[in-house]
Amino acid sequence: MAYRASSDSNSIRAFTRLQRHFYEKGNFDSTLKYAKLALPILNRMGSQKTLLHLWYRLGMTYTNLQIYDSASSYLEKTLTSATIARDTLQVVICLDALATLRSYQTDYAASVEYSLQAVMLIDQSR
Repeated sequence: MAYRASSDSNSIRAFTRLQRHFYEKGNFDSTLKYAKLALPILNRMGSQKTLLHLWYRLGMTYTNLQIYDSASSYLEKTLTSATIARDTLQVVICLDALATLRSYQTDYAASVEYSLQAVMLIDQSR
């Protein structure tokens, strides 16, 4: 019994699989639906790493839906938490997503800045 997954863990796995499926199919409304179902469960569980990934997926989903304020909010939240967690890979991925988002918004200076930050982190990690 000690190693049995909780129903919350099983729900998160199911919602994550559904999110990925619909994201890969380009059905972003459904991706958003399952991400929002997973969010309160993850908040209750306190799984920071999984929460980071969910915020990132929400940011990318909102980017694809062209709801840029929400996309920016989730990607910035991901960046802040990944930086605190010292998850360099997630920080670089998030910086790249923010660069793309700013480019879509025609804020090219910010886009270049995010890209340069990502390059700098990559160089430092070698």
